[in-house]
Amino acid sequence: MTNQIRQTLCLALVIWSTWHQHHSIAVAFQSYNGQIHAARTDSCIYVLCGPRYFTSRMKTHIRILSTSLSSQSKDDTESISPWSPGKWKITLQFKREEDSSENNDSFRENIALMNKLLGEDWGTNSAQLALFVEVLVTADVDVESVANDKQSIQSAWLGGKPTGTIECIPQTTLDKTYHSTYINNEGQQHVQISSGQWRIEPPMPLISSPTGKPLPGQASTLRFSLTIQSAIKRNSILLPVNQLLLLQCNSFREGQFEDGIRTLLPFQSAKDNAQRKLNEQLDHESGDRRLDGKDLISLLEGYKDVAGLVFERDERYRKWKDIQGVLPCIETSEIGYNVDAILDDDSRWGVWPGDTDLLTIERGFILAVVEKKDAKGGTLPWMESKSERNFDTVIVGSWSAVPIWDEDEL
Repeated sequence: MTNQIRQTLCLALVIWSTWHQHHSIAVAFQSYNGQIHAARTDSCIYVLCGPRYFTSRMKTHIRILSTSLSSQSKDDTESISPWSPGKWKITLQFKREEDSSENNDSFRENIALMNKLLGEDWGTNSAQLALFVEVLVTADVDVESVANDKQSIQSAWLGGKPTGTIECIPQTTLDKTYHSTYINNEGQQHVQISSGQWRIEPPMPLISSPTGKPLPGQASTLRFSLTIQSAIKRNSILLPVNQLLLLQCNSFREGQFEDGIRTLLPFQSAKDNAQRKLNEQLDHESGDRRLDGKDLISLLEGYKDVAGLVFERDERYRKWKDIQGVLPCIETSEIGYNVDAILDDDSRWGVWPGDTDLLTIERGFILAVVEKKDAKGGTLPWMESKSERNFDTVIVGSWSAVPIWDEDEL
C-alpha cells in the first residue's frame, strides 16, 4: 500500500469519525490525483481505487457541508445531479472572417454574403468588437425567455427539442443594469442580451467512416442562440437592435475527450512524422546530397524519393483532415500526449447540464440572422419556409467560453 493511499484512508477515517460523532456533516471527498474516491452514504464511507477512476480530474476536493442537528436530513445532503446548472463566461468576438488557404471556397462564399447583407465596409480595416457575458446554463426550458420574433428560426437552429436555457447574468453599476460592456469612440457602452435555449447534439457518423458509426471520442455539437437587444457599434463593426445570434461549437465530456485524443493521436503523429521526413530529406545542410545535382542518375533517384515523401505527406494530411474537425484540437502529437495536464486544466472544464462529467468547449462560430432585401429563401434549408424567407445567416465572428468556479469549489 503506497503512502498516498495510507494518507487517503486515514483522512477518510477521520472524516467518518467526525460525522459519526456529530451526525451533522455531509462529506464528499475526491482524490483525483491518487485516483481514489471517498464519499459518505447514510452509514459509511466508500473508498474506491482504480487506474481509470476519476483520471480526468487531477486535484483534490474536500467539501464539507455543516448543518445543525435539528435540521439535518437526507434532503439536506449535497448530491451531484446530471442536471445541475453551471456558470460560464462567454466571449463574443465580432470581426470579418480571415482568409484561410485551406478553406478558400467557404471563405469567399461567406465574404460575398457578408458584403451583400451587411455591406462591403463591415469589419474592414481589421475592426473588432468583443463582448464578455456571464451566463447560467440550466436544464430548464423557459419559452418566455426567448425572443418571440424569429422564434421558429431559433427552434430550427437547435435541430430538435431544446434541452435547457442559457440565462445571461445581469451586472449592476450604480443605477445601470446590463449584461456586457465595450468601449468605442463615444466611451463605455452598456449592452443588454436576452437569454436563449441550448441543445447538445450527439455525434453523427462521418461520410468517410468505414463502419458507419461515429469515431470514438467524436465531438458533440453544442448549439444555442442569444439576442443582443442593444445596438452595438465600434469602428466598422455594426449590429442593430434585437440582433439574433446563432452559435455553434464542438464540445466534449471528459471521457469523450480522452477517447477523442486516443483516436486523433495516430493520425496526428503520422501527419507530423511524414512532414518531418520530408523536411529532413530537403534540408540544405543535412538533407539528401543526391539533390545537389552532381550526378544525373542520382538526382533523378533523389527526386523520385522526394515525390514519394510528398505523396505520403499529402495522404497522411488528407486522412488527418477528414477527422480533425470532429476531434479535440491539439497542435502537435507531442503536446497531445500530455492528456492529464489538459484534463487537469480548470480553465476549460466546467459544469454543463446533461451529465455528471464536466464539459469543455472549443472555439466556435457566430452566425447573425440578417433580414434580406429580396424574398428568396435563405442559405439554410429551413429558411425556405414562407415565414422565414426574408432572413439569411452570415458568419460574423467566433466565440469561446470558460467555466466560472466559485471559490469553495476549487
